[in-house]
Amino acid sequence: MATSVAAAAACLAGCGPQGHTPVSASLRGVPLAPGAKVVFAQRRCDSGTRPYCAVQFVLTGPRYQSSEALRDAQKAALKRAGWGSSHGETDAERASQSPHGNLRLSYATAYNDLLSMDQGTIERAPGFGRRLAQQLFSRTPALSGILQTGIS
Repeated sequence: MATSVAAAAACLAGCGPQGHTPVSASLRGVPLAPGAKVVFAQRRCDSGTRPYCAVQFVLTGPRYQSSEALRDAQKAALKRAGWGSSHGETDAERASQSPHGNLRLSYATAYNDLLSMDQGTIERAPGFGRRLAQQLFSRTPALSGILQTGIS
């Protein structure tokens, strides 16, 4: 897990346009459900009028009976660490705000995010869906997550 988290942290370094760089972030400080690990992470930035950077990642939890159980454990881990709860981009997505309000974590089950991607209601980085589908088809409980920074 340390390697995956370090890679994700490196992904966020240098995000944003010159002179208007969003605050850097790292998955290192994000509470994870017990036994869960990041198996894939990819950086994505937007330098538009409201610049932000995000790490899109796949979180697995083989010890959980289902992706829903992993999602519930992730929500509980965030709540214990003082993260606030809010709505995600879709009805199936959950979101949490860091205690200092500078990070937003959105997450959904692999199935729900793949369905939303297929329906065109959300967009993910190229190759992300394939990585998420690999977990779904291997029957490993998994979540799709996005950690964003620079959101106002």
